[in-house]
Amino acid sequence: ESDQTNPLPFEGTYEDDMVKINVSADAGIVPEGAELSVTPITKTEITADMTAKEKAEAEAINDQYDFTAEKLEKDSQNNEKSIEGFIAYDISFLVDGQETEPYGDVNVIMEFKNSTSPDGISENAEVAVKHLKSDAQAEDGIIVEDLTEKAKVQTETDDKAVKKVELQSDSFSTYTVTWLGTDRS
Repeated sequence: ESDQTNPLPFEGTYEDDMVKINVSADAGIVPEGAELSVTPITKTEITADMTAKEKAEAEAINDQYDFTAEKLEKDSQNNEKSIEGFIAYDISFLVDGQETEPYGDVNVIMEFKNSTSPDGISENAEVAVKHLKSDAQAEDGIIVEDLTEKAKVQTETDDKAVKKVELQSDSFSTYTVTWLGTDRS
């Protein structure tokens, strides 16, 4: 059967220069054989010395970045806010290379090695945690879910630089830490 639950608790970690992301779940939540996959959604310059594969991968992530930016922008306009910057990670579980969803809540802890905030953040910016979630009802199949209330965000003293984000979710795709300013228009 392909829908085997895993009798063991799940623990997975992703780490790069900027962040350590720890993902854990109780037994039976994450499908058996699933691997944690984390991709930072960042803008990459496409250069001539990249291989075709590297170019394709960079282009795909750039597209995802633009899409994420657009979704966040629309969402914030609806809430009369403006986006001053965001950090995004595509977090998912793969079984044999195919994305699969967990059967219940999974804990995600993002710890930034140096508390981080994008350049040019205003003094009154708020930090919000958003999730681009699949929704069949949505025009492009994705809605923006605000997890700020449910998530725990630890910031440095000036409240702009994020040190740690903890959240729980039962559906996985792109998660963002977003800095929102007041819409001045």
